[in-house]
Amino acid sequence: MRKIGIVLFTAMILAGCGHQQLAYTPKAVPGMDRQQAVAIVEQVFYEDFSKTRPQSVVVTDQYIALSEGLISKGTSYGSAAPLGTGAIAVGSSTVSTKEVGQRLYFNSMASINVYQQRVREGRYAVIIRAGDGGQQRVVKMRTLEKAQRFADALEYLRTHSS
Repeated sequence: MRKIGIVLFTAMILAGCGHQQLAYTPKAVPGMDRQQAVAIVEQVFYEDFSKTRPQSVVVTDQYIALSEGLISKGTSYGSAAPLGTGAIAVGSSTVSTKEVGQRLYFNSMASINVYQQRVREGRYAVIIRAGDGGQQRVVKMRTLEKAQRFADALEYLRTHSS
């Protein structure tokens, strides 16, 4: 009986965690232009307080490019030989660097949803989903107004993309 109680308690706690979707439908706000939408999108991505905040954001007519930095991998070889009271050394190294990032294509965005965190007040997330239902990106912010403006700006860019 005690084990059943523990299992039920754990299930109740887990069910209350995470985010709850809000009944908000993003819309391209009348009077908004492309420049305003781009400025909102860039600002929110830069202010994202999650661990996935990008280092740079570029908004084009077809996609949003997010750069999360560079990864460098290298190998080096060296050898030294004594020469009198000193030594002579020879070495070589090879380093390859690549950019880590993501592109969010407007024509692949199926839904843009606003969520509120269940456990903590003042925490909101906008989840961008692809046509297959897969999650493309989660962007976190601290006000409902900012989450709604971000979702509206994304919707504007999505509906006005080339």
